[in-house]
Amino acid sequence: MFIFSPLCFARRNFSASIASRPSSVMLAATGEISPVIANMTLDGLEAAVDASVGPTQRARRRFKVNVNRYADDFVVTGVSKEILEQNVLPAVRQFLAVRGLELSEEKTRVAHIADGFDFLGQNVRKYGGKLLIKPANKSVKALMEKVREIVRQHRSATQTNLILQLNPVIRGWAMYHRHVVSKSHFTSVDAHIWQLLWKWAMRRHPTKGT
Repeated sequence: MFIFSPLCFARRNFSASIASRPSSVMLAATGEISPVIANMTLDGLEAAVDASVGPTQRARRRFKVNVNRYADDFVVTGVSKEILEQNVLPAVRQFLAVRGLELSEEKTRVAHIADGFDFLGQNVRKYGGKLLIKPANKSVKALMEKVREIVRQHRSATQTNLILQLNPVIRGWAMYHRHVVSKSHFTSVDAHIWQLLWKWAMRRHPTKGT
Protein backbone atom coordinates (compact mmCIF):
# COMPACT_ATOMS: atom_id res chain seq x y z
CA MET A 1 0.00 0.00 0.00
CA PHE A 2 1.26 3.51 -0.70
CA ILE A 3 0.48 6.92 0.77
CA PHE A 4 0.54 10.48 -0.54
CA SER A 5 -0.17 13.61 1.50
CA PRO A 6 -1.14 17.27 1.51
CA LEU A 7 -2.48 19.56 -1.07
CA CYS A 8 -2.10 23.30 -1.14
CA PHE A 9 -5.03 25.60 -1.77
CA ALA A 10 -4.50 29.37 -1.85
CA ARG A 11 -1.68 29.08 0.67
CA ARG A 12 -3.81 26.93 2.94
CA ASN A 13 -2.91 23.38 3.72
CA PHE A 14 -5.14 20.69 2.38
CA SER A 15 -3.87 17.17 2.84
CA ALA A 16 -4.07 14.17 0.60
CA SER A 17 -2.51 10.77 0.61
CA ILE A 18 -2.17 7.73 -1.58
CA ALA A 19 -1.30 4.26 -0.50
CA SER A 20 -0.57 1.11 -2.41
CA ARG A 21 -0.22 -2.51 -1.47
CA PRO A 22 -0.65 -5.61 -3.47
CA SER A 23 -3.78 -3.50 -3.23
CA SER A 24 -3.01 0.24 -2.94
CA VAL A 25 -4.46 3.26 -1.23
CA MET A 26 -4.95 7.02 -1.39
CA LEU A 27 -5.75 9.22 1.60
CA ALA A 28 -6.65 12.87 2.02
CA ALA A 29 -7.44 15.25 4.86
CA THR A 30 -8.05 18.98 4.96
CA GLY A 31 -6.12 21.48 6.96
CA GLU A 32 -7.89 24.83 7.12
CA ILE A 33 -10.31 24.28 4.25
CA SER A 34 -13.90 23.64 5.24
CA PRO A 35 -14.78 19.92 4.94
CA VAL A 36 -17.87 20.90 2.95
CA ILE A 37 -15.85 22.90 0.44
CA ALA A 38 -13.24 20.15 0.27
CA ASN A 39 -15.94 17.56 -0.35
CA MET A 40 -17.34 19.63 -3.21
CA THR A 41 -13.85 20.16 -4.61
CA LEU A 42 -13.07 16.43 -4.60
CA ASP A 43 -16.35 15.51 -6.24
CA GLY A 44 -15.47 13.57 -9.40
CA LEU A 45 -12.21 12.17 -8.04
CA GLU A 46 -13.55 8.63 -8.25
CA ALA A 47 -14.28 8.95 -11.96
CA ALA A 48 -10.83 10.42 -12.62
CA VAL A 49 -9.12 7.55 -10.81
CA ASP A 50 -11.25 4.94 -12.58
CA ALA A 51 -10.41 6.45 -15.97
CA SER A 52 -6.68 6.32 -15.18
CA VAL A 53 -6.59 2.51 -15.35
CA GLY A 54 -9.03 1.88 -18.18
CA PRO A 55 -12.47 2.66 -19.51
CA THR A 56 -14.13 -0.55 -18.36
CA GLN A 57 -15.12 -2.12 -15.06
CA ARG A 58 -13.10 -5.17 -16.06
CA ALA A 59 -9.91 -3.08 -16.08
CA ARG A 60 -10.73 -1.59 -12.69
CA ARG A 61 -11.35 -5.05 -11.26
CA ARG A 62 -8.08 -6.30 -12.74
CA PHE A 63 -6.03 -3.56 -11.11
CA LYS A 64 -8.21 -3.51 -7.96
CA VAL A 65 -8.42 0.28 -8.02
CA ASN A 66 -11.04 1.66 -5.66
CA VAL A 67 -11.64 5.04 -4.06
CA ASN A 68 -12.97 5.35 -0.52
CA ARG A 69 -13.79 8.92 0.45
CA TYR A 70 -15.27 10.46 3.57
CA ALA A 71 -15.85 14.19 3.22
CA ASP A 72 -12.37 15.60 2.57
CA ASP A 73 -10.50 12.37 3.34
CA PHE A 74 -9.96 9.64 0.77
CA VAL A 75 -8.20 6.34 0.22
CA VAL A 76 -7.42 4.81 -3.14
CA THR A 77 -6.50 1.12 -3.31
CA GLY A 78 -4.69 -0.55 -6.17
CA VAL A 79 -3.00 -3.81 -7.07
CA SER A 80 0.57 -2.47 -7.14
CA LYS A 81 2.91 0.42 -6.54
CA GLU A 82 3.40 0.79 -10.28
CA ILE A 83 -0.31 1.27 -10.93
CA LEU A 84 -0.51 4.00 -8.33
CA GLU A 85 2.63 5.83 -9.38
CA GLN A 86 2.24 5.51 -13.15
CA ASN A 87 -1.53 5.72 -13.54
CA VAL A 88 -3.36 6.92 -10.45
CA LEU A 89 -0.95 9.56 -9.15
CA PRO A 90 -0.69 11.49 -12.45
CA ALA A 91 -4.49 11.38 -12.78
CA VAL A 92 -4.92 12.72 -9.25
CA ARG A 93 -2.39 15.48 -9.87
CA GLN A 94 -4.20 16.52 -13.02
CA PHE A 95 -7.58 16.39 -11.26
CA LEU A 96 -6.27 18.63 -8.48
CA ALA A 97 -4.42 21.03 -10.79
CA VAL A 98 -7.65 21.92 -12.56
CA ARG A 99 -9.03 22.92 -9.15
CA GLY A 100 -5.98 24.94 -8.14
CA LEU A 101 -4.62 22.24 -5.85
CA GLU A 102 -1.39 20.29 -5.82
CA LEU A 103 0.14 17.42 -3.89
CA SER A 104 2.82 18.38 -1.40
CA GLU A 105 5.92 16.45 -2.42
CA GLU A 106 7.34 16.89 1.07
CA LYS A 107 4.41 15.10 2.68
CA THR A 108 3.88 12.53 -0.05
CA ARG A 109 5.17 9.01 0.52
CA VAL A 110 4.61 5.48 -0.68
CA ALA A 111 4.18 2.56 1.72
CA HIS A 112 3.18 -1.08 1.54
CA ILE A 113 0.07 -2.28 3.37
CA ALA A 114 2.37 -4.32 5.60
CA ASP A 115 3.82 -1.02 6.84
CA GLY A 116 0.34 0.34 7.47
CA PHE A 117 -1.16 3.81 7.22
CA ASP A 118 -3.38 6.10 9.29
CA PHE A 119 -6.81 7.09 8.01
CA LEU A 120 -9.54 8.94 9.90
CA GLY A 121 -7.78 8.43 13.22
CA GLN A 122 -7.25 4.71 12.76
CA ASN A 123 -4.29 2.63 11.64
CA VAL A 124 -4.80 0.11 8.84
CA ARG A 125 -2.13 -2.56 8.48
CA LYS A 126 -1.62 -6.19 7.52
CA TYR A 127 0.03 -8.48 10.05
CA GLY A 128 1.10 -11.80 8.58
CA GLY A 129 -1.53 -11.56 5.87
CA LYS A 130 -4.30 -10.50 8.27
CA LEU A 131 -5.70 -6.98 7.94
CA LEU A 132 -6.20 -5.23 11.28
CA ILE A 133 -7.62 -1.79 11.98
CA LYS A 134 -6.65 -0.17 15.27
CA PRO A 135 -6.82 3.28 16.86
CA ALA A 136 -3.93 5.31 15.46
CA ASN A 137 -1.17 6.27 17.87
CA LYS A 138 -1.76 9.92 17.01
CA SER A 139 -5.41 9.52 18.00
CA VAL A 140 -4.44 7.99 21.35
CA LYS A 141 -1.90 10.75 21.94
CA ALA A 142 -4.44 13.46 21.11
CA LEU A 143 -6.96 11.94 23.52
CA MET A 144 -4.46 11.77 26.37
CA GLU A 145 -3.32 15.34 25.76
CA LYS A 146 -6.95 16.46 25.91
CA VAL A 147 -7.56 14.51 29.12
CA ARG A 148 -4.41 15.92 30.74
CA GLU A 149 -5.46 19.44 29.79
CA ILE A 150 -8.93 18.96 31.30
CA VAL A 151 -7.46 17.59 34.52
CA ARG A 152 -4.93 20.44 34.65
CA GLN A 153 -7.63 23.07 34.16
CA HIS A 154 -9.81 21.52 36.87
CA ARG A 155 -7.27 21.07 39.64
CA SER A 156 -9.58 22.76 42.13
CA ALA A 157 -12.86 21.48 40.69
CA THR A 158 -15.12 19.06 42.47
CA GLN A 159 -14.95 15.40 41.59
CA THR A 160 -18.40 15.60 40.02
CA ASN A 161 -17.46 18.54 37.82
CA LEU A 162 -14.25 16.88 36.66
CA ILE A 163 -16.14 13.72 35.73
CA LEU A 164 -18.70 15.77 33.80
CA GLN A 165 -15.87 17.35 31.81
CA LEU A 166 -14.02 14.11 31.11
CA ASN A 167 -16.88 11.75 30.29
CA PRO A 168 -17.95 13.22 26.91
CA VAL A 169 -14.35 13.25 25.67
CA ILE A 170 -13.54 9.71 26.77
CA ARG A 171 -16.90 8.28 25.74
CA GLY A 172 -16.79 9.93 22.31
CA TRP A 173 -13.31 8.56 21.59
CA ALA A 174 -14.23 5.07 22.80
CA MET A 175 -17.46 4.99 20.80
CA TYR A 176 -15.60 5.99 17.64
CA HIS A 177 -13.05 3.17 17.99
CA ARG A 178 -15.30 0.50 19.49
CA HIS A 179 -15.74 -1.44 16.24
CA VAL A 180 -12.02 -1.92 15.51
CA VAL A 181 -9.25 -3.86 17.26
CA SER A 182 -9.04 -1.56 20.26
CA LYS A 183 -8.97 -3.69 23.42
CA SER A 184 -5.29 -3.16 24.18
CA HIS A 185 -5.57 0.56 23.45
CA PHE A 186 -8.61 0.87 25.71
CA THR A 187 -6.72 -0.93 28.49
CA SER A 188 -3.71 1.36 28.10
CA VAL A 189 -5.82 4.52 27.99
CA ASP A 190 -7.78 3.37 31.04
CA ALA A 191 -4.56 2.83 33.00
CA HIS A 192 -3.13 6.22 32.05
CA ILE A 193 -6.34 8.05 32.93
CA TRP A 194 -6.49 6.22 36.26
CA GLN A 195 -2.97 7.41 37.04
CA LEU A 196 -3.88 11.00 36.16
CA LEU A 197 -6.96 10.91 38.35
CA TRP A 198 -5.04 9.30 41.21
CA LYS A 199 -2.50 12.14 41.12
CA TRP A 200 -5.34 14.68 40.91
CA ALA A 201 -7.00 13.14 43.97
CA MET A 202 -3.73 13.05 45.93
CA ARG A 203 -3.19 16.76 45.28
CA ARG A 204 -6.72 17.51 46.44
CA HIS A 205 -6.51 15.26 49.49
CA PRO A 206 -2.81 14.89 50.41
CA THR A 207 -3.52 13.30 53.80
CA LYS A 208 -5.74 10.54 52.44
CA GLY A 209 -4.73 7.25 50.81
CA THR A 210 -1.30 7.22 52.44
